[in-house]
Amino acid sequence: MEWQPSFLSRLFRKAASWRLTIENYELSVTLGDQTYSIPLEAFSSLRFHRRILWTNVSVWIGHEIQLIGLAHSARSTLDHQLRAVTSKQHFRAYYAKIMGWLKEVEQVVATADAEHRWLTHDMQQELLFKRDALGIDAAKLKALFDSPVIQAAMGDNKTRVQGRLRQWSQDWTEHWKARNQVHMIRELDACSDLLDNVESRELNDEQAKAVVCFDNRVQLIASAGSGKTSTMVAKAIYAVHRGFVAPSEIIMLAFNKDAAQELQERGAQSLARLGMTGVTINALTFHSLGLKIIGGATGKKPSVPKWATKTDLGLEKLGVIVDTLKDRSDEFRTKWDLFRLVFGRDHSTAPLRDVAEAFDREGEARLITLNGEHVASQEERLIANWLFYNGVEYAYERPYEHDTATADHRQYVPDFYYPQLNLYHEHFAFDADGQAPAHFVNYAEGADWKRKTHVSYGTQLIESTSHQLWTGEVFALLAHELTSRGVELDPDPDRPIPDSGLVPLDHIDLVKVLRSF
Repeated sequence: MEWQPSFLSRLFRKAASWRLTIENYELSVTLGDQTYSIPLEAFSSLRFHRRILWTNVSVWIGHEIQLIGLAHSARSTLDHQLRAVTSKQHFRAYYAKIMGWLKEVEQVVATADAEHRWLTHDMQQELLFKRDALGIDAAKLKALFDSPVIQAAMGDNKTRVQGRLRQWSQDWTEHWKARNQVHMIRELDACSDLLDNVESRELNDEQAKAVVCFDNRVQLIASAGSGKTSTMVAKAIYAVHRGFVAPSEIIMLAFNKDAAQELQERGAQSLARLGMTGVTINALTFHSLGLKIIGGATGKKPSVPKWATKTDLGLEKLGVIVDTLKDRSDEFRTKWDLFRLVFGRDHSTAPLRDVAEAFDREGEARLITLNGEHVASQEERLIANWLFYNGVEYAYERPYEHDTATADHRQYVPDFYYPQLNLYHEHFAFDADGQAPAHFVNYAEGADWKRKTHVSYGTQLIESTSHQLWTGEVFALLAHELTSRGVELDPDPDRPIPDSGLVPLDHIDLVKVLRSF
């Protein structure tokens, strides 16, 4: 399309001759004998200045030029054409990116098909990352596609384009999952001779599928006697058969020598059964693999001390190491004893009634602290034991000093009270978002009432939460709150423990726990 100065502008203004055209998605301006091309991204630089008889247009081409005398009626036509060209260009740019990505996907899948490979998690994530990096806004793309300009421009290609856009916007994770299922069925059929003969008995369906599934990382959970050894051997041989990896790049690992020996022998028997002569697949223990790696890296195979492999000698050696660390470091000794007394027990998540160590007069399940109190939760016991270990005087669930009992509510009993400071402490079962467990009915309202009660009577209250306890923050918080008010913490692992039935973890038992880790 083409625009020129209007008759009125030439008549009254003697406007200079100019010509403005749109062709092949480009705007051209001819002024005198000079022609300028304005790319799509510069369309927004056009400015319209309405006058009484016509509209002037200013165009930026590195410098500003004025086009005098565009007819008012032509203004809307030019606007429409500029928007149409912009829409077409944006859609073409989007569509080119989409087609480029879809072509890459097709190439990746075709290569995987040709090489009989699983479309792995890492391959999928890389493709999805590239898709996101294109920066295509789905809402803008749909709006462009649905616009009359694009609908008209597509013509007979509409169905093909629509199909590609639908393919682009599909759930690719589910699509590739379906592809891998088809691949598995294809491989089970193509490799049926190998899967049926790799062991003395043919693999069952679950074992065969576990062999063919060749993602980047595969976790297989199998019970005793379900054929884990058969599956490992078959998977290694399948990988060699399909050329995924060379035999020298495979290690089958086992926990002990006997299992590793069985793997090695079963692998050799299977290779012979299939006629794969000259192929060796190694089986090692974790221990021998470690020695092999260190020896290869350093040129010297290490000598492993007996205490590292013999349980009794190991406990003795570890005990010496711990004692040495305790002698050298007050911080280590404190943390060791703190763990032994406060944390060193099973903090079960089972219902309290299932792990109860006592019951109160009303039949409610309770746990016992080092100080002999019967507390209502695992978390309260941790706090109470920490206070006992540090020699902090406290009272558990001592009735509040003011009468709050009503016809509907019992007397208020805060969780902890510190008599030296006349300070109350409530431990709330709130998570990181300040929410209580769903089954704690009206819990937040109760917590708010407790806060307001302390404000009303002018009593001091400090708070802690479940989130703070399970992140360990609670103990730094308590130490600060107490010491800033004058309490001196006195950690003492040998403080006499009342005959409460709660026995701290013994030193040697903690060494055994450490040995297990």
